[in-house]
Amino acid sequence: MHKIRSLPKSLLFMVAAAFLFSAVSASAVEKPRQGADILLDTYHRNMARLERNSFGLPLFLESFERDDRVHVDVYGIFEYPFSSVVDVLKVPANWCDIVSLHLNVKACTYRELPGDWLLTFYIGRKVYQPPEDTRQVIFHYRNIVQQQGYLDIILSADAGPFGTKDHRMRFEALPLEGGRTFVHVSYAYSDSAALRLAAKV
Repeated sequence: MHKIRSLPKSLLFMVAAAFLFSAVSASAVEKPRQGADILLDTYHRNMARLERNSFGLPLFLESFERDDRVHVDVYGIFEYPFSSVVDVLKVPANWCDIVSLHLNVKACTYRELPGDWLLTFYIGRKVYQPPEDTRQVIFHYRNIVQQQGYLDIILSADAGPFGTKDHRMRFEALPLEGGRTFVHVSYAYSDSAALRLAAKV
């Protein structure tokens, strides 16, 4: 099994950023993206944004909110081959190491069912909390596409904390020249009045 330590720090940062900025969305036009061709087109259209940004890494972030739906996209490049990314992220258990980087995720467990993997995120406050005092969010891991030159993984949960619902994390990747990989991480959920009140508090 490939360990999470073989992942570049920039990839882990991207996943954490998708969680973090999902609570601070900005207005934008929704642009659904799927498939290797569309992801490659996104890369070509945003090469300048990848080179010049305030993160100190080749990445950029977009977010929007429509009705009660919050959506965040993080795109980035790092100097690791596509095969290394696939080997790590196709193992559902490794996602527990990724999501646990976020301060609100206090623990993560995983289990395999017939034809399915379940990942349970224990979500709480930014201060220390034992897992038993947190809210559990159960994600289904689905490897949608894994082929030569493209990876598409989706984690989805019907319900989340504070009355939120339809949580969806998506990970796409494709190889670039020079042994690099272009990555897209998105996170989306349906908002709730309880969460908006908690954010104000």
